[in-house]
Amino acid sequence: MIHTTLSNPVARVRRRKRMNGKECEILFLNFTPQKKCIMHSSVFSELSVLQRLLCLLEIVCFLFSCEVKKNNQVTQSIEKLDNEGHYYLTLSPEVKTKGLLLIPCGFNTPEQILEETDLPFKACQEGYTVVIPFLHSATIPDSAFIFQNRLSALIPQLVTKYKIPPGRFIIGGQSWAGHQSIYYAERSFQVTQLIRPDLVFAVDPPLDMQRLYNEYKRVVGTDTIYKAAPEAGMVLNLLQATFSGTPEEESTAYAYGSSYTRTLKKGGNAQYLLTVPVRLYSDPDIIWYLHETNTPIEWTNTADATTFVNELRILGNNRAEYVSCLGRGRRPDGRRHPHSFSMLDAGEFLNWASGHLEKKDK
Repeated sequence: MIHTTLSNPVARVRRRKRMNGKECEILFLNFTPQKKCIMHSSVFSELSVLQRLLCLLEIVCFLFSCEVKKNNQVTQSIEKLDNEGHYYLTLSPEVKTKGLLLIPCGFNTPEQILEETDLPFKACQEGYTVVIPFLHSATIPDSAFIFQNRLSALIPQLVTKYKIPPGRFIIGGQSWAGHQSIYYAERSFQVTQLIRPDLVFAVDPPLDMQRLYNEYKRVVGTDTIYKAAPEAGMVLNLLQATFSGTPEEESTAYAYGSSYTRTLKKGGNAQYLLTVPVRLYSDPDIIWYLHETNTPIEWTNTADATTFVNELRILGNNRAEYVSCLGRGRRPDGRRHPHSFSMLDAGEFLNWASGHLEKKDK
């Protein structure tokens, strides 16, 4: 058994040769950085020295060709936005960019997003310029919509700086950042000065702020042993500070700040996303939610995602999709948790994105 190591993943390949009248199988396995590619032959020990050298030469040539094909160098950089700790992290491909993938932060940082999902690196290896901005901490009330204002100002700068071709702008994120991404997309169809995204996605986002408030209110009021009770109090305080009261007191403000409102005709702001492909992801593991957080399905972000997509399709957006990622959500340390960015299959997502962007080019 012969081991070698590469820096980039390659596909599973089997090659068969006949040597000394016997079949010799060379097997290249899927691998990731630091894992190994294995060549196995049941008759390797029976080959002559020359045949062994030829076999090894074929392996070296194959691995070199994979390295040339796959090794799209990724350059990582950080750009400071101000003196208050706001910045963005960029992954730049060595080839001419094929588009901009913008993944805003919410309660996390750009570095944490790189730990939570392989989407940024895989997208960059496919030729996308990936930008992960930290614009405003989600732990701080945002009644002045600072996050959206900074995002709106940053996007045209990025398009110019990285020479993004027209029709190649994707925006999306996980959790609160997913909501903010959808909200920006909705605003871009209302404010002509904003650059409209060509694709929008979100991973397990809260969309309906009134539903979100009532969910945590239920937690605080009925479940004294709920593990996330401290989180519930924090979110309730954030929402009240952001919208100047409770949903009962400020229903208009909550609807204005939601990317979807189930109690409003046409879903409130959802009605503006009728002409752009939209994807919502969630891990609808109701057993986990019942056992771990005492939460029924109607109080989860999955409820927002599915009703939102359903509303868009009823309104005529047949390119609105919901993707079920049952059982796939895990934290960077391997812990099972359905509210995780890792549920998104980066390869499948990039195929979806390329399919839609290529259609736009025709």
